[in-house]
Parts: sequence; C-alpha cells; structure tokens
Amino acid sequence: MSSWCKGYIDERIAYKSELNNVEVTYINPAYTSQICSECGMLGKRNFKVFICEKCGRKDADRNAAKNILKRKDMKNITVYTSVKNVKNILGIV
Repeated sequence: MSSWCKGYIDERIAYKSELNNVEVTYINPAYTSQICSECGMLGKRNFKVFICEKCGRKDADRNAAKNILKRKDMKNITVYTSVKNVKNILGIV
C-alpha cells in the first residue's frame, strides 16, 4: 500500500509540475536535517529546533530547507550517493 501511495504521489507531482511548467529536482536527503546550514557542523535536531554548538539554535525545518537548496547545486552528491559517501563528501566526523 505504501509503495502504491508513493508511486501515485510521484506521478501526480510529475503531472502537475509539467502542467504548470515547473521543474522538479530530486535531492539526496542524507544529513540535510542534521547539519548546520551556516557552518556545516553536525548538530542535533529536537523536534522543531536545530541546535548547533557553534551557531546556536534555529528553526529545524528552515535549516533543513537551506541545506536542501544548497544540495541542489552539489554535483558530487546525487540521489544515488550512499549515506556513507555523503558523510565523507561533507566531511562529517
């Protein structure tokens, strides 16, 4: 059932984006909610708050959204890059 829903949602996004002339870009989500969008350090997400030891507290969803936007331009991280390789590319220890 869940795979049917995902397939249906993917199909509807493709249909609506084409209908409205909107480009869809798929992003590898690995670590987008766990790293700071300002300094790139590994932080902690606690529900709606992201905590970075260097930069402080910020809205977790905005932080992740900024990381997703940055990831769009990273040619060395594709949708198919493994989580381990994403970690290595980002230099997360």
